[in-house]
Amino acid sequence: MSGKWTPGPWVVGKGAGYFIKRPNARMAHLVGMTPGFSGVGAESGNDEEARANAHLMSASPELFDALKQMVSLATGPCNTRDMTEALDRARAALAKAKGEGA
Repeated sequence: MSGKWTPGPWVVGKGAGYFIKRPNARMAHLVGMTPGFSGVGAESGNDEEARANAHLMSASPELFDALKQMVSLATGPCNTRDMTEALDRARAALAKAKGEGA
């Protein structure tokens, strides 16, 4: 499964602000030029790719939380209710990352 976002891996760099880019890429995806500004872009300048990058970045907290919960359940005791809840959170985070329902 993949989205229309810029393919990974991505790395974090620091210039005038923090930015996200692919190793050896010429253009950053997210640039925080000042504490009050950030923007989302795409290597290709394609608006669809930039929009997909923005959806993926906006879903990152939910993706992190869902993955953390899944790892906890996979390495410790769990029950069907906990697993169902974790899978629901993971599905919702994936849908948000793909821009579905937005």
